[in-house]
Amino acid sequence: MLWLLTKQKAWRTATGNSKYIPNSVWQWIQGASVSVRFDVSTSHPWLAVSSDCLQVKEAAARSTTLSNNNQRFAEWPSVLGDTIITSGRHYWEVEVSPSGSWRIGVMSQYAPRQQKSTMSPSRGYWTLWKGSSLWACTNKPTKLQRAAMPRLIGVYVDVGEGQVSFYDVDRRVHIYTFSDTFKHSLIPLFVCLDGDTVLKIIPADMSVTADNKN
Repeated sequence: MLWLLTKQKAWRTATGNSKYIPNSVWQWIQGASVSVRFDVSTSHPWLAVSSDCLQVKEAAARSTTLSNNNQRFAEWPSVLGDTIITSGRHYWEVEVSPSGSWRIGVMSQYAPRQQKSTMSPSRGYWTLWKGSSLWACTNKPTKLQRAAMPRLIGVYVDVGEGQVSFYDVDRRVHIYTFSDTFKHSLIPLFVCLDGDTVLKIIPADMSVTADNKN
C-alpha cells in the first residue's frame, strides 16, 4: 500500500521506461479483485453482449428491440459493468483484441450517457483509449508513447486514495494512473469503437496472479 502511494501515483508512462510492479505489490493489487459482468440494460444498441455477460463486440445489425431508458448509452457504443463502486479497493481484468479501437476505465454514476460528450475526468470519465496509439483520456489527452500495446489490461480503483490505475497484466507493468477526488459512485466502463474490437472480462478466479505468472 505504501509503495502505491509513494511511487505509482507520481508515475507518468508517457515518458521514461516501463514501470514494473513488484511481486508483493501485485498481490496487494489483485487482492482487491471483484466479479464484474456487463450490465445489458446499459448497452448501446450497436453492441452485442454474450449470454454470460463477459464479452462484448459490435453487433451485426443495430437492435430495434431494446427498450429506451436513461441508463442506456445513446451515442457512444458503450456498456457498463454491473458493479457500483462507492468505497474501498476494486480490481478487474479485461482482454482486448489485438486490432480495433476501444476505451476502458470507469465513469461517474452521473456522467452523461445520452449525448456524445468528451470522455474526460472533467466530464466524469477516467479511461484509456486505444486507437493507432495508446492514450490516457486526461482533460487534454496524454499519448503514452513508450507503452507497449497490451493484451490484458488490469484496472485498479481505490476510492479513498482517489486513484484509477491501469496495468499491462502479461508484462506486469504500470500503464497510467489518474489521481482525482470522486464525488459520486464509479462504474466500470467499456467502449467498442469499431467492428474489429472485442472486449472480454476475465473472471476474478481466472486472473493472472503473481504466483502463476510465467
